[in-house]
Amino acid sequence: MGQGGRPRTAPPRTINHRVTVLLESVFEILFAVNRQRHPGEKRLLAHARAVCPVRPPGFEDKVEMILTPVAGDSDVLLESIDTLVAAIDDLLRAEKLLSAGDIALHDLATP
Repeated sequence: MGQGGRPRTAPPRTINHRVTVLLESVFEILFAVNRQRHPGEKRLLAHARAVCPVRPPGFEDKVEMILTPVAGDSDVLLESIDTLVAAIDDLLRAEKLLSAGDIALHDLATP
């Protein structure tokens, strides 16, 4: 807890770094599922759209929701992240890369 009993909020720089790391992981998984080389750090969404036919439904929209600034609304950001991670888990299950007994990404984030 922060001063006055309020929960501490991470500085925007820290949040941006964590979101970047999450998205790097999501794209690494997506390119691996599609057996594509990771193209580097630029234009990942456009590259994924071009070379990754196997994507979660609404993948681009889910990523855009995370990238869209929401005036510091951490609840919206967390919900968007949760939705994207759940979609990646579903994709891994559909591709038989994650079985019922495996620990899914979404399970790691759920308290």
